[in-house]
Amino acid sequence: MGAGFVILFWLFFVGVYGCVFIALVAFWFLGTKKKIAWLKWFGGISAIGMVLLALFVVGLFVWGIVCSKSPQWVFKETFKVAPPSSVSKIQSSFYSFADTGSVYLRFETAQDDFEKLISTNLTRKTFEEMKNETPVEIGGDVPKWWDYKVESGCIYYLRLSPTTNRTATRGFSNETEYFAYNPKTHLAYYHFIGID
Repeated sequence: MGAGFVILFWLFFVGVYGCVFIALVAFWFLGTKKKIAWLKWFGGISAIGMVLLALFVVGLFVWGIVCSKSPQWVFKETFKVAPPSSVSKIQSSFYSFADTGSVYLRFETAQDDFEKLISTNLTRKTFEEMKNETPVEIGGDVPKWWDYKVESGCIYYLRLSPTTNRTATRGFSNETEYFAYNPKTHLAYYHFIGID
């Protein structure tokens, strides 16, 4: 499902929702004007319920955007644990819309804590394997602070799940996930991208 289709779907949904809301307000107005109590109450209570539901959905959307801007939240969502005390200088970028999602994380940590964060879905890779198998970063959504490079002496873990493999862990048909650690700088790099 492409982004354009998702936008059109939600525009259609909002249009229908708006038409139903206007009809309910018209029922309330007609009930008030003609002094028909049940019509006034039905239209008024239903319209208020629709407004409250819309505010709730907008609130959830805003909350999601605010959370996605917090590096601690992105870290916890990614690794399913709060950042340990040895983790510092966390930088993150989180994006999810329609049929695409991506996460970038860079942080300083001790090697022991890095190893505790490694998912069982990831496979240890050598420098040569990582050079050959890591996809090239493309597009304008790469954060400016993302300075990841495949270098010898680093520790690498990788997971590729092409459409034929179906080892997706986050619901996308095609997922790439890697986690790297530089023992010299104590910097850890994590990147996930999922596409349907």
